[in-house]
Amino acid sequence: MKYRKKKSDFLWLAALLLVISLTACTGMAEKVVEMMGVEKPAGEEAAKKSDGKTGNSEEAGAFESKVKVFGNEGKTEGMSEGDTTKDVTERLSSEEAKKILMKDYEKYVDYLAVKVPEFEPMPLTSEEDLYEVPTEEEKALLKDSYFVGSGFNQMRERYPGKYAWFLLFRDETQKKEYFDRTGASSIDMFCLYVNLDTGMTFIDSSIIGIYRLPDLYNVAYQPYALDGAAELDFLLWVLQDRGIISSMYKYTDSWSLTIESEEPMGDAMIALGAEWDSEVELIELGEYITRLPVYHMETYEKAGIYDFNVKERVITDYYTGEEIYRDPMVATEPKSITNANAKQELIAIFEKLCILSEGEAKNYSFSVQPFTAEEHEWINEGFEIKVTSASAKASEEVLGTFYMSMDGTKVSKWNPIQEQKEAFYGTALILW
Repeated sequence: MKYRKKKSDFLWLAALLLVISLTACTGMAEKVVEMMGVEKPAGEEAAKKSDGKTGNSEEAGAFESKVKVFGNEGKTEGMSEGDTTKDVTERLSSEEAKKILMKDYEKYVDYLAVKVPEFEPMPLTSEEDLYEVPTEEEKALLKDSYFVGSGFNQMRERYPGKYAWFLLFRDETQKKEYFDRTGASSIDMFCLYVNLDTGMTFIDSSIIGIYRLPDLYNVAYQPYALDGAAELDFLLWVLQDRGIISSMYKYTDSWSLTIESEEPMGDAMIALGAEWDSEVELIELGEYITRLPVYHMETYEKAGIYDFNVKERVITDYYTGEEIYRDPMVATEPKSITNANAKQELIAIFEKLCILSEGEAKNYSFSVQPFTAEEHEWINEGFEIKVTSASAKASEEVLGTFYMSMDGTKVSKWNPIQEQKEAFYGTALILW
């Protein structure tokens, strides 16, 4: 694992970077990169099975949506990742979405006040403070210039629906700089999302991922972000979520605790008074697998050793072999995609994500042809699908050029602003 931090750094950064990691502020995000690249995504209170260790809390039925469809209590009760929203009869209006967002944001601020008492929240005093991002073009510009939105497609795939994007600025000066398109690298702002079908709210943490409000449940993990910091952070979040550790902000790995020592890691850990298993191999574990010994940052109590298979999105307890986390989105059923069925498969994905309603595809034209790309690309063989429409009401999310893999498990879309393809569907299969 490339990411290593000083022990002393963690003692004060663990709390401070909880705040930084949950901002979409480009200035702060850049400072994080400059300051060693630590970000701490927060997890919800342990929602776990009786043994406190196994099973996805949502899959186990323990998940209870923290927000409801506005005016329709109970619509999202028990909603799991990947659930569609076909039972929702009305979408939230912009004003309704803002009301829900304000309530959840207040709870989020309260949560951080407990975790980080010195945290100075970005003010949200009225609905007028929230700027709704109106177009796909501006959303693309946000991704390109402000480092937010990289996890959006993964969030939408987990919780399908129509989303509204909102920006919250630190003050009027920051807001003016944004609209003047000046000082782009230092604008202090949050990017927030509301699922208009379910009322669920989220906060973007730039290149690290996206978290659900107000409980900060991780919904869009980004592999190898900040030179590998994301893997440690995600593991600690899972351990906290499963009740294996009390707080992810009090734990780290042995690499981080011994960064300043000139002694071998095992000797350095023993010198700290920590338990050390010299028989455990920590390197050459195979491609995409990271093994992390986890310890309390102050007492050096050992919390276990865990293997994180990034490719399969699986975390396993080294000693017991017990699987403590598996991303349900990885298990996408492969299909045989052909020139004849690629169009319908893409339409099915649009409908699954609630981008198009059933029957709306007739308003669009689809052009399909085979394509091949460089071997290192996320999708190097499949079908290119160009979507156009003469309708003035055509969805900008649907228009454009898409690339579908031969087995239909992955779809990317051409981003004309960044002039590159970005993962659109099958996002849990991203490896970089």
